[in-house]
Amino acid sequence: METIVYYSRNGKRPPFEVTIEINGQLAYINCNCPLGIDKKICRHKINAIRGDRQHSADSTSEASIKRLRNLFGLHTTLRQHLEEKWRNLREYSYEHPDNEEEISRKRKILGEAFSNGFINDNTPNNRELFDADEWEGNREIHADGLDCHVIMKYENYEGVDTTREVDVKEVFISNSRFYLSGYCHLRKEVRTFRVDRIHGVTFHQGCSQKDKSILLDVIFQGNPTATT
Repeated sequence: METIVYYSRNGKRPPFEVTIEINGQLAYINCNCPLGIDKKICRHKINAIRGDRQHSADSTSEASIKRLRNLFGLHTTLRQHLEEKWRNLREYSYEHPDNEEEISRKRKILGEAFSNGFINDNTPNNRELFDADEWEGNREIHADGLDCHVIMKYENYEGVDTTREVDVKEVFISNSRFYLSGYCHLRKEVRTFRVDRIHGVTFHQGCSQKDKSILLDVIFQGNPTATT
């Protein structure tokens, strides 16, 4: 049994402790925050599974971060299940903020699944695992300082078409792909979007002609190695 401990930041309080126990392909994930003690899903578990440095406390070792990212890369069964269900929960909570009973029930279902042991296959379909360190290290700024409000038709990682309203701030390249970065009004946070998954874009009237030209060139080109 392998045990990994991730300490999640908690404002002025001591960090919450997320314990991940690995037994073969089974992963048991628990947290000592109030939600975690009640076996409900919490953002601290999410931070841990993502190997999130930004929200980790100083007491979380670099070795733990790297191990978590290796175990739960973007293409693993557990990570894909987590991201989908966590997104669904957040969207439901945003759309039905007064239905606390149902939100609590959904948190409980997802939290218990991870507490009781979830199968994690870290080589599904023989796909190459996402290496966050490599991806970040290969990041090359293509255009920054943008201020362009757009509405995009965007295909998510499950192949589902969505509509995203985004304040685009930056375009960058990583591993021969273009990405847009900006504030997503749906998720209420800064998100990154793969340009080759954008199937349509509408610009707000406040977007400058220069920013429009940059984004249209990138979107039409598709990726940095494309030829015309």
